[in-house]
Amino acid sequence: MSSTPGFILYPVFISDCRVGLRCYLPQGLSCTLYLSLIVGLDSDVIYPQGLSCTLYLSLIVGLDSDVIYPQGLSCTLPENLQQELVNLIPGLDSDVIYPRGYGVEYDYLDPRQMKSSLETYKIQGLFLAGQINGTTGYEEAGAQGLVAGVNAVLRLRGEDIFVVDRTEGYIGVLVDDLTTQGTSEPYRMFTSRAEFRLHLRPDNADLRLTEKGYRAGCVSEHRHEKTRKVREFLEAAISHLRDFRLPVSRWRSTLQLRGTDNFNLKSAFEQLGNPEVTVEAIARALPDTFSYLLHAHPTLLQRIQIEASYDSALSDQLNEIAEIRRDEQLILPDDLDYNR
Repeated sequence: MSSTPGFILYPVFISDCRVGLRCYLPQGLSCTLYLSLIVGLDSDVIYPQGLSCTLYLSLIVGLDSDVIYPQGLSCTLPENLQQELVNLIPGLDSDVIYPRGYGVEYDYLDPRQMKSSLETYKIQGLFLAGQINGTTGYEEAGAQGLVAGVNAVLRLRGEDIFVVDRTEGYIGVLVDDLTTQGTSEPYRMFTSRAEFRLHLRPDNADLRLTEKGYRAGCVSEHRHEKTRKVREFLEAAISHLRDFRLPVSRWRSTLQLRGTDNFNLKSAFEQLGNPEVTVEAIARALPDTFSYLLHAHPTLLQRIQIEASYDSALSDQLNEIAEIRRDEQLILPDDLDYNR
């Protein structure tokens, strides 16, 4: 155990389950069968000649608990076989499973039977959320519950539906995937499913979704006003930084960086794309112009820094997003006759 200021660090141990797998594979279990039994070891089973399965043994159950969690060993074998497998892992030869691993099988409805509001096509006023739509995971169920619940209320009120599209949030990616493509296996919301990950960041979630939530009635006046002020500050500060330009050589000397003979004009916002340059450094170097930034909350300065770091790549994504949203304006009527 070691420590850093304000934190106590506890060790995470590493082990390997190759020995256990080699003991089990020759006992008549085919690779395909084994793959269906031990979810976390699929790639190892496909290539048994190069077995490698690193396990991380951590105290995530609790600091005062003697329960160790073997991250990387998802297992639904019978309990006695789970115990044998665990005891074959180096360092766990005398450990006891608590509790045993398990799997759940459940039926679900084809989510392509739902609208983007999670209302079913066949039964008006019926909204579905969670595993019944073919998903797995707490967050996935919670996200759907939010969409379905809000839309159920809006429908009762006769108001416009609440929809987050896939360019606005991961909830939108999840709902769009389910309602347009369906799923043949329990759906998880992996970030890799989103096309615009640079845009769908935790730090800008308030700017992306607060206004939409406020119009739907699920965001308070206080939170809406707070987000409005944050948006105004960020837009004004970034615009100011974009408009202030100096030759590169002048920037280098002003910020005490290695010199250059480059006299091309660059904005202060572009300078923030350099990992050596921070908002605070620019504000201190040019107090007559940017001193107000030093009085802003550090989180706001960090958000400006992030926007500047992603600016070049993000501008291309925003152009793609705008194009997609234009295409989405074409809405097919519910009574369209596809047989004509």
